[in-house]
Amino acid sequence: MTPARTQFDSDEWSVLLSQLDALKKEIAAHGAATVGKQSMRDQAKTLVQQYFRISRPQLVRLDFTDAELAALDEQMQGLVRLANGVSPKTAYAKTIRSTKRLLDQIELSREMRLGLASTPQTPAENQPSAIEQLIVDTLTNLVPGAALGYRQAVSDLGDDDRLSYRGVAAELREVVREVLDRLAPDAAMQEAGIKIEKDQKGFTQKQKVRHILRSRGLTENARKAPEQSVELIEELTASLTRSVYVRGSISTHVGSPAEEVRQLKLYADGVLGELLEIHRQRDDA
Repeated sequence: MTPARTQFDSDEWSVLLSQLDALKKEIAAHGAATVGKQSMRDQAKTLVQQYFRISRPQLVRLDFTDAELAALDEQMQGLVRLANGVSPKTAYAKTIRSTKRLLDQIELSREMRLGLASTPQTPAENQPSAIEQLIVDTLTNLVPGAALGYRQAVSDLGDDDRLSYRGVAAELREVVREVLDRLAPDAAMQEAGIKIEKDQKGFTQKQKVRHILRSRGLTENARKAPEQSVELIEELTASLTRSVYVRGSISTHVGSPAEEVRQLKLYADGVLGELLEIHRQRDDA
């Protein structure tokens, strides 16, 4: 059962982001090549404690999986290792940058899940959230057809009387595919020297995500979640397509079709948010 929105009304996420920003400023202003000052090391440890003791459990309650949080866990563990001794300032700066990027990725999906955890909307109230609207607006300028498809999927997911969700899943998958093809056309992939994987007829979506994000200078850890998400979108869409997903005909060991597609949408939103750099638009707003 999806937890009630009231369970997530604390400002723990804002605290986490504020602590990271404060640590970033302290490290940037630090004059020495190494960080040995106990107060700064304690500041880093407090940030890590905030994440593992408060923020991460909240994310788990929003159905984030260990796989989705693995890269962020690794960065937080790296930060506490740095804080346990006298460590290079550059190592702190690199870890903080990677952590900020991962938090930006997670925040988009977190906002979507908070919306799903709230009281379900009636069809008349079914309007895009602020982040969904940013995705629609960005898609309209980049791939207009994908913008219409995404908006249709949002509308369809708000229809409580809908019997089949296979079309919604296919629509979301197609939106992601169109964006990837626009940002990483096959010709550009070939020009970059990327080879088609064995037993594949063309470049995979994971390859395209990796190419786009690598060209933007993202680290392997920062690329991990979007790459995994496009694979999960493919798997969920295939599962929904193979099954006769009509209300009342689902086996007890499988989630409802609406839940399956909402999960797929969370993955799609995360990928689109990263590819379209939605977090930067929010920062500039």
